[in-house]
Amino acid sequence: MNTFSERLRYAREQRKFSQAALAHATGLSQGAISSYETGNRHSTKGIFKLAQVLNVNVTWLSLGTGPMEIQAHQAVSPSSQHVGDVIPTERLLANHWPFHQLREADFWALSESQRDIIDGMVAALVKLLEPK
Repeated sequence: MNTFSERLRYAREQRKFSQAALAHATGLSQGAISSYETGNRHSTKGIFKLAQVLNVNVTWLSLGTGPMEIQAHQAVSPSSQHVGDVIPTERLLANHWPFHQLREADFWALSESQRDIIDGMVAALVKLLEPK
């Protein structure tokens, strides 16, 4: 796979997303996904969102370097983090989906208002769990 369009299509198919489902999950249009995959559109500001939703290494998706899969050794240990810690961007990208029981595709398949409810609930729980 030599091009962004080939890697995107491959990752989408591996993750069992239709173009429409990937578009919905990323907030991009289905036409944009199609244009990326056919090579008619080359650059995307949505590269991080695409990589996040597809659970692939953003460097692999954008440049074709490195492994497609997120490496286990790149994961951030939850015990090494504290609420309020500043986490470097590269660590966030390496471990971008923090939930183990909630599949990312299921979350992104929800409507924006449903995702906002979950966001608010998680924020409230984090606040409750902060050390006093």
